[in-house]
Amino acid sequence: MRIEWSPVALDDRDCIYDYYDIEQDSPRAAIAIDERIARQIEVLIDHPEFGRPRSRRRHTRTGHQ
Repeated sequence: MRIEWSPVALDDRDCIYDYYDIEQDSPRAAIAIDERIARQIEVLIDHPEFGRPRSRRRHTRTGHQ
């Protein structure tokens, strides 16, 4: 399986990193959180059924109305 990051998702990941690195002055936390995101992506690659089911409508989640 291949994970394809949307531009919005990549921007969000960058913003999370910057928040901890710059705003919280915690580069270690920024690195740790980014590594955790990367590990979770690896889990999804190995076990794609762990992800949320996609809704048929764009920009919505299944089970949420």
